[in-house]
Amino acid sequence: MKILAISGSHRNSNTDAMLNEFVKGCRKNRANVKLVLLRKLNPKVCCGWSDCYYENYCIVKDEMQKLYVELEKADAWVLASPTYFDAVSTYMKIFIDRLNPYCKPPRYRGKKIFLICVGGAGLRSTKRCERALKRFCYHLKVKVIGSVLGVADHEREILKNKVKLKECFNAGARFVAQLK
Repeated sequence: MKILAISGSHRNSNTDAMLNEFVKGCRKNRANVKLVLLRKLNPKVCCGWSDCYYENYCIVKDEMQKLYVELEKADAWVLASPTYFDAVSTYMKIFIDRLNPYCKPPRYRGKKIFLICVGGAGLRSTKRCERALKRFCYHLKVKVIGSVLGVADHEREILKNKVKLKECFNAGARFVAQLK
């Protein structure tokens, strides 16, 4: 079983800490997990050419082209984003926008998705980030089967929250069990 764990974080902090624990839980159940840091791919922004949507391909040439193939081959995805102003990070937003050409017909239909969101403005704000990811998943015709939300205001603060980290680890193990 192959899982792509995609981080939309700009730095190695709270989002990556939660995602790393989730990945450990997945690997405990013998899943093959590839961690993708969007900041390392440095994806270009969507050019807004509407024909991409109707022709089902993206004309922007960068590392995302390889990721499209990996997304298709994976059995499931984990999408992790910090919360910025009640929404996803810039990298996650670029990722979402760049998948627009694959909504119709839905290239990734039926993939199983897990969401991780963390932010410093309280749980209400983090839930809005989660809702943005759920709307993206709805349009992509993929199925969200779980999420973990966290609240952390300072860099790497979540590492002090052993209960939340354990929740992430256990969620990763359950996610793999649900996929079998």
